[in-house]
Amino acid sequence: GSSGSSGTPHLVNLNEDPLMSECLLYYIKDGITRVGQADAERRQDIVLSGAHIKEEHCIFRSERSNSGEVIVTLEPCERSETYVNGKRVSQPVQLRSGNRIIMGKNHVFRFNHPEQARAEREKTSGPSSG
Repeated sequence: GSSGSSGTPHLVNLNEDPLMSECLLYYIKDGITRVGQADAERRQDIVLSGAHIKEEHCIFRSERSNSGEVIVTLEPCERSETYVNGKRVSQPVQLRSGNRIIMGKNHVFRFNHPEQARAEREKTSGPSSG
């Protein structure tokens, strides 16, 4: 048995402040991963602090599609400031490996999806079907 975290989608902290940017990894587990403040009513899986972070800020939903690939959807909570690749999102958006996610004003992450990245590589480097 291998530990299954090697292919698990995750967030990498990309904070500009070198002291803050201790490569923090947040794994997006199957089902729902909640992001918010420590004092939210519900326990948050990823706890962030800051003036622009809502108690319940957003949700990452990880599901397997029929084809067996893991699809991760970012669902911002009401009026939360959540950006994907510089665009503010107000409805659920499907994430792709390499997306930049900003929560509030100063929490910047890169979304990594190893399985998806590997599939993309195989698609591009594989023999061209013709």
